[in-house]
Amino acid sequence: MLFDTQKMNKVPFEDMNEVHAEELELANSIYEYLTSTKDYDHSRIEKMLEEFAFHLRDHFLFEEDMMAETNCPILGCHSNEHKRVQKIMYQLFQEYALTKDVSLLKFYFEFEFKSWIENHILTMDMVTGAYLKDPEAFMKQAAATQG
Repeated sequence: MLFDTQKMNKVPFEDMNEVHAEELELANSIYEYLTSTKDYDHSRIEKMLEEFAFHLRDHFLFEEDMMAETNCPILGCHSNEHKRVQKIMYQLFQEYALTKDVSLLKFYFEFEFKSWIENHILTMDMVTGAYLKDPEAFMKQAAATQG
């Protein structure tokens, strides 16, 4: 298991925590399959990757839509980070589709995605969650620390 969803860091906005938990469960399912067999069903893997990619896309759109609706000041940098991560994921999944090299996927989930999502939750998502929970209080706090 890559992620213990019971021990994952939580952000101050519960809807984001639910989306993160769903995504980490999908990653766990994929990783569990990749590490539990040597006789891979590549069509099954591709379906799992497709579900993961759609969830990641929807996760990012969900956050970005809420940030846009509330005029969150870090929308631009947060959205750019999402685009960067999606690009890496799509490139790697495309490489897998061409080569059927499962080691690429293991590496992606163990090192690329795992370290990225854990750090992203602790940084950008923590700030975004605090803002979405109470934009006025967040902006007052930000102003107080600036001046």
